[in-house]
Amino acid sequence: MIGRKMSSRFENYAETEIGRKISYIINWPDRILEYRLLSNLGMPAVQAIAAEVTPLIDALPDKRSRDAASQFCGWAVGRRLRAAGYEVVRDRGRVSDAPFKTGAVWHRTQPLQVTAEPGGPTEGGSVELGVERGKEGRVIGRWRLSITGGPYSYSIHEMKGIKIPLHEAFHDAREYAERYGFATLRVTIPSSEFSEEERTQILESLGL
Repeated sequence: MIGRKMSSRFENYAETEIGRKISYIINWPDRILEYRLLSNLGMPAVQAIAAEVTPLIDALPDKRSRDAASQFCGWAVGRRLRAAGYEVVRDRGRVSDAPFKTGAVWHRTQPLQVTAEPGGPTEGGSVELGVERGKEGRVIGRWRLSITGGPYSYSIHEMKGIKIPLHEAFHDAREYAERYGFATLRVTIPSSEFSEEERTQILESLGL
């Protein structure tokens, strides 16, 4: 657990010129996908930013400055992963081609949250399953992936299988979310297409 004093030091560092440049790299929205992939492979998440932060850190004038920047990288990546429901499982894993030679290895500990409640993308990312009425009144599902990072949030990918039957789409979306460490699977049923009774029946059929 990082103490408040150390967190304040890194928060202050984030306001410096070099801190802002490194933070921009670390907090880019879809970077969380790289952190999760590396974590799933048992590798340090900081490996994802190594190539981009190396020129910035190497350009610093002395070892003390470079060490401070390297430590900030580990703290800032860790802050994003903690917000996404991850915890450290190994303090040191080998990092290649970077100013920092080791980094923490992370693992997601919080289970997937499946909900029909409205809400925006979370730091851990979400899979959004939209329920629609297809041809001949058949209930179908279309799902997409959404992520957020810092002040940003946006949809990064939308599955094209719009004619997938709902229960098949729900199964696929849930399996994908669990496999790749997303925080939330959110089911959206528009009131303009479905009555409240139909909505209840659909959610019950999905086990929600």
